[in-house]
Amino acid sequence: MKKTLLSFSPIIVAVITMLIPAPEGLSPHAWYFFAIFLGCVVGLILEPLPGAAVGFIGVAVIALFANYVLFSPEQLAEPGFKSANKAFEWAVSGFTNSTVWLIFGAFMFALGYEKTGLGRRIALILVKSLGKRSLTLGYAIMIADVALSPFTPSNTARSGGTIYPIISNLPPLYGSKPNDPSMKKIGTFLMWTAIASTCVTSSLFLTALAPNLLGISIATKTTGITITWMEWFYAAAPACILLVIITPFLCYMFCPPEIKSGDAIPDWAATELKKLGGLTAKEVLLLVFVVIALMLWIFADKYVAAALVGMLVISAMLLCKVITWNDILSNKAAWNTFAWFATLVALADGLSKVGFVDWFGGLMGAHINGFSPIMVMVILTIVFYLLHYFFASTTAHATALLPVILGAASHVPGLDMHTFLLILLPTLGLMGIITPYGTGPSPVYYGSGYLPSKLWWLLGLVFGLLFLVVWLVIGVPWVLFIA
Repeated sequence: MKKTLLSFSPIIVAVITMLIPAPEGLSPHAWYFFAIFLGCVVGLILEPLPGAAVGFIGVAVIALFANYVLFSPEQLAEPGFKSANKAFEWAVSGFTNSTVWLIFGAFMFALGYEKTGLGRRIALILVKSLGKRSLTLGYAIMIADVALSPFTPSNTARSGGTIYPIISNLPPLYGSKPNDPSMKKIGTFLMWTAIASTCVTSSLFLTALAPNLLGISIATKTTGITITWMEWFYAAAPACILLVIITPFLCYMFCPPEIKSGDAIPDWAATELKKLGGLTAKEVLLLVFVVIALMLWIFADKYVAAALVGMLVISAMLLCKVITWNDILSNKAAWNTFAWFATLVALADGLSKVGFVDWFGGLMGAHINGFSPIMVMVILTIVFYLLHYFFASTTAHATALLPVILGAASHVPGLDMHTFLLILLPTLGLMGIITPYGTGPSPVYYGSGYLPSKLWWLLGLVFGLLFLVVWLVIGVPWVLFIA
């Protein structure tokens, strides 16, 4: 019974919402669109089906009933207006979105790291070099995440798929076992450092977290403003680099390992590196391609679109056989994310298209108009951050809340939307720390047995507030200064 209710909950929510009369000032078709959108958000949170399937079904249903949901009576009355064609164009619009293609390209970078073994080699080298002391081992984990993050938009793949398999071998070397008092020896410290590190790096780089790119796309659709890779990094760098520096130390202080030093971990890493052998030609090629991509993203964004850079690097990897076409075809995570985000971009765009965002923004704007633009930006950022407690997915969070938050901000006189985007969007990575379900790799570390539920919620509250305070005290003033 419970499973059946879970499966039908998105439909139930959508139907109940539709039966409620449209609020004053909002047209019925916009309210019906919101009802289906809300059902999709519930589906993304509860996941009776995979997220991509929920988005795909939502877009298909809206396109089918476009005359009642997507288009106003005035649009339908226009001479020569072909609703069927327009509905289909809207339904597939996300698949031509450049940001969606950039996400796909970055997934191929991550595939290259995995296929060549370069990601594992980087992590092992750092563990070997810095693993003699627990604190420096924490910094090795952070540095490895920083090195991989510009080219790995899935922090699940980066942290859960590359770093976790390595560090999960380390606690047993010192007799630190999961679900056991001995986990405090070193296991708890390592696992918390890893999840905290990936939340920080997910905010440092635009391409370090897929929802960052989704947020940029939603913002462009909603406001017409596009944030470049370099703009994001320049805005996020002061606060996030500070967090890169202090987070391992904070982890060392708040969940101190009982074992402070030892030779077992660097010795193990050295053995694993010997098994890998010398640097291969494909690893060298991948390093070259990665550096070229980074340089083009930073210095050539006016001449070469970021998504095209990704496509060019994929082409180079294929030509040099760093990866194969079969590798691309079999990368289910990349194709799943591509379809998922393409449909979510269309849904978020539709929310703005039917006028819901403008209506809701005006409604919220009327309640915050008494505050200064800077105070409004801070308040909305805090609200956006803390509401992540109610979401098990950063993607669902961005899809559901970003359009309405931007809509509210757009109705505040004197508020600079470009500045606000640079203040708001980088919090998407940081907020992942607050719950055991807050970001992709969280369940991996939660399930390791080294982070009991009570401890996670406590540490999540402490680090979540610390991250937010650093962003508000360092990040916000810096963005206002450079704006």
